[in-house]
Amino acid sequence: MNQPIIGPVLAWIRTARRFRHLDPAERRLVLEAALFTVAVRLALSVLSLRTVRGLLAQIPSGARPASEDTASSIARAVTRARTVVPGATTCLTRALVVQALLVRRGYPAHLRLGFVRSEGHVLSGHAWVESEGRVFDDTGEAFAYAPAPDLAGQRL
Repeated sequence: MNQPIIGPVLAWIRTARRFRHLDPAERRLVLEAALFTVAVRLALSVLSLRTVRGLLAQIPSGARPASEDTASSIARAVTRARTVVPGATTCLTRALVVQALLVRRGYPAHLRLGFVRSEGHVLSGHAWVESEGRVFDDTGEAFAYAPAPDLAGQRL
């Protein structure tokens, strides 16, 4: 038996078991997040950020749900989708998915990009979403980056 295959297969089986134990609403949200993750990743590979943001902005927003925990559920679903969708997802992909899902549910959501220069003078960037004073960043690194000016209405 091929040993390098066993580890990922077992990890996928554990993920499938955890997924099965989610309630139906959470399961649907994780599936939606996974589909959006694949679509956004593919779109970013062939289109500009400006075009992808324009396409996502065309998704109709719905009425705001009664539950205040929905925004946190969305962030958790996008994090869970990372384990289901093969390949690495960037912070930009995750932030765009969180933003799209929040807006679909009637929440205001703003994509933020931040930058920091390391001691070796290497510039690195990070993307996250802010909504109603909350920061949605599954890495917890947003605080370490200096936010760029708001992207609303800007050409990218």
